[in-house]
Amino acid sequence: MALGANIADTVKNTAIDPLLARAHGAAINSKGKETFGTIRTFGPACGVEGGFEGTIHVLASYDDYKSAMIANAQAGGDNAARAMIIGMIMGAANKEIPQTWKNSVKGL
Repeated sequence: MALGANIADTVKNTAIDPLLARAHGAAINSKGKETFGTIRTFGPACGVEGGFEGTIHVLASYDDYKSAMIANAQAGGDNAARAMIIGMIMGAANKEIPQTWKNSVKGL
């Protein structure tokens, strides 16, 4: 991913192993759909099946860190596993953690 690249475009245009092509396509095609129901349809658990699609859905659907993390958390299931990947990719794309969130954990 190039510095400052659009995450949704990068995720959509990245070469995918043929074993994940169907799941990747389903996740990309879910862009813009309501996240809670979409992740429930894919499967909210942390396994590769469902977890992969849910992670790609969030990355394709949200361009800012806060919205992505909130939508992911609200979808439930093993949202922590998805959040680790989402946060890592958003961080690599220079998407900022909201300052109010940073301030709320200072001094813990």
